[in-house]
Amino acid sequence: MSKNRHFYYSRFFIFLITAVITFCFYACKKENDHYNAQITYANLSPEIRNLNLAFANNAVNPDNAFNNWDAFDLPSYYDTLKWSYDNDLAAPDSSYLVSLKSNARYTYIVYDSLDKAKVFFQRNLLPSSYDKSKTYYRFFNALHDADSLYLSIYVNDTTNRSLTSATAFGNFLASNSYTAYDTVTTKLWLKNKSVALDSITDFQLVRGQYITVIAAGILNNNGVYKPQLKIIETKE
Repeated sequence: MSKNRHFYYSRFFIFLITAVITFCFYACKKENDHYNAQITYANLSPEIRNLNLAFANNAVNPDNAFNNWDAFDLPSYYDTLKWSYDNDLAAPDSSYLVSLKSNARYTYIVYDSLDKAKVFFQRNLLPSSYDKSKTYYRFFNALHDADSLYLSIYVNDTTNRSLTSATAFGNFLASNSYTAYDTVTTKLWLKNKSVALDSITDFQLVRGQYITVIAAGILNNNGVYKPQLKIIETKE
């Protein structure tokens, strides 16, 4: 065998080994991703600034800023979820057993009515059928003292059309499922009965996308806790 041919086969062998290692790495990574659960977390309470979470005694330590969203992956298992409002997980304010499913998405929201902290934690409820040409959205009302909030959009820049019915504060359980809507780029309004509180221009409903629309803050507040909309894309 000539020297050049020996060099060629050596290079080919090295390339083949590298390709196999690379394939195994990404295959294992994909498999590990499949056995994870994703938690989307939000602190929508103006009163709580030192929240701490732990799953199976492993602290997550998300950003505690008001109206800040964070997402993290956890291995799927059956274990204890606990949280503390003052960063003391040794004496948690509450805890309960949860069963995190493989490749599932969950939403965790801490909120309150200015006198009692509350938590919503549930697996995202996906539609029974899926149309990739539409957008899927849900709406959570975490705006204090606002029990008749709804979303509306402009259609063809002139017609105002309701996107949701009136939604009560903290009624996340009824709002956890997604609704399908045609794709559109328009202006989104947040209204309390007939009073406009906030809006988002160039609001996009993109086909095949899952989004969560949040209304947070305190009614009649003009500071950092003023009524506000926030849009979160949820990758399912």
